[in-house]
Amino acid sequence: MGVGLAIFLPDVIAALRIFYSLLGICLFVPILFGLASARTRPAEALSAVGLGIPVWLAARFLRADLPAGPFFDPDLLGLAASLLGFLTARFFLRFLFSEKTAR
Repeated sequence: MGVGLAIFLPDVIAALRIFYSLLGICLFVPILFGLASARTRPAEALSAVGLGIPVWLAARFLRADLPAGPFFDPDLLGLAASLLGFLTARFFLRFLFSEKTAR
């Protein structure tokens, strides 16, 4: 995979941009909410990563189809999707566990 990326990418800066974009999308939201809340579950972090990366990949490789503007940056879209995945999992798991404890 590394050799394929080295052939495909024009320079090292492009590879570093991809690496740090993925790193930010994968870790920023789970770490931020993990530090802010004592009840963060691994499923919430996994859903953030599981939604953020595919949206980032789609936005990055289908960028010609996106409208122009600062809100349609692939990194920002991936980060927003990561946040959406995290919050969706948080509310779903909270609802699921509150139903079990209410019985």
